[in-house]
Amino acid sequence: MNASTPEFSVEIVLDDLPKGGRHFVLEANEVERAAVATRLGVLAVELFSGDLRVTATKLRFAVRGNVVARLKRECVVSLEEITEEVGEPFEVDFVRRSATQEADDEEISLDSPEIHSDPKFDIGELLVQQLSLAMAPFPKKQGASGLTAEFATQEETSAFAQALARAAKNEENQ
Repeated sequence: MNASTPEFSVEIVLDDLPKGGRHFVLEANEVERAAVATRLGVLAVELFSGDLRVTATKLRFAVRGNVVARLKRECVVSLEEITEEVGEPFEVDFVRRSATQEADDEEISLDSPEIHSDPKFDIGELLVQQLSLAMAPFPKKQGASGLTAEFATQEETSAFAQALARAAKNEENQ
């Protein structure tokens, strides 16, 4: 699979959507789940599905839905295999812009809708992106404690305490 081929692809044509939008239920098969696991750097994706509604006008479109997954991950503390359950709602808004339209000089903020210029849209790829955002950044097995919790003092583990100690030492040296 090359870099431009999505691991889980379900393309829709935006202009073919009915006025009230369309409901989609997606579920990745075994091959797609294995490819998504590789992309996301997890041990396995045992379940990956989404329930979404796509609505569109000539100028905008929106995707509202839920991503559901069961992942096999590695605990960042004990390195043991753990299961992570993901169930996350999401909402993403887009501005439709044709390839011939020039981007205007309006200021873009983090709250601005994304710009999409293709008449097709890949809701499968969007679902993979939403899963990556919903995953725990540092999965930890319940009850697992690291070496710092066992052997380090509070002053050694707290960044705030370390900064205070440096400031106090600087004041003493002046």
